Amino acid sequence: MVHKRVLAEQIHVLGRDAAAVIAAGWTGNGFSSMFNQHLVSLTAPLLRMGERHLAYPVVHYFHSASSDKAPAPAVAVLDDTLLLLCAGAAPEARPDPAATGPLLSALDLVLDTLRGQFFRRAGQERPAPELSVLRRAGVPVVGEERYAAGVREHARRRRSVRGFLHSDGWRDDRDDRT
Repeated sequence: MVHKRVLAEQIHVLGRDAAAVIAAGWTGNGFSSMFNQHLVSLTAPLLRMGERHLAYPVVHYFHSASSDKAPAPAVAVLDDTLLLLCAGAAPEARPDPAATGPLLSALDLVLDTLRGQFFRRAGQERPAPELSVLRRAGVPVVGEERYAAGVREHARRRRSVRGFLHSDGWRDDRDDRT
């Protein structure tokens, strides 16, 4: 149970939402090397959380009353951040793919591992964060059509994130927009 809280806290110290995470990592002309290192450092704990759920299924049924210490809201923040970075940021402005690629793969793997045994994928994906999140931080962005195509490519995972949120007793902060 401690590992779930620690992972949630590791994600939330980067920012309370995708906008804060991105703003903290953007230097004005690129993402800092420390930002890339923070992303890399999340991969192993995320995978560990998924494996511990399988090894000790009772862990899934312990919930935190605080969103700061709950893995599902943290995973939602991470997913929003990665979606914006990988599909919304202009290619030349994106963080190092060696940082985002493994983390994105780990997120997919963990959600696929937990889905079925601990939660069901939601019928609809979470609404995507707006490109304005990147624009406000000063990050160059792709066009709206290209971002929409990227969002569609990630729809399956975003349905899984929504299912994970709901199974852990959390309401998606954007449920009202669906």
